[in-house]
Amino acid sequence: MSPINSIQHVVFTKFLTPKCPAHILVFQKSKVLFLQLELKVIDDLITSVDVTVTEDKIHGSMVAIAIKAALDISHDQIRDKVSDILARYTVKYRLEIV
Repeated sequence: MSPINSIQHVVFTKFLTPKCPAHILVFQKSKVLFLQLELKVIDDLITSVDVTVTEDKIHGSMVAIAIKAALDISHDQIRDKVSDILARYTVKYRLEIV
């Protein structure tokens, strides 16, 4: 893991889901921006990506990722890349590829 990714990992995993509703909203928005930045790596495989974060009673938060695949790119390719990217982080997510 590179030093930058290591720092990002620490920053990302140290912020536990806050209890105050205003803090939860800020946390969710920053998580969305962070994950969108991380998914830029697969820009050549996709035409669009939409990330949303919602509260989850079991995991604290749930990330929903909707990706539109580029032409001639298999869903398995995208699923594998997303899994590789997000494996470094403690994040529960649902992936939808269209």
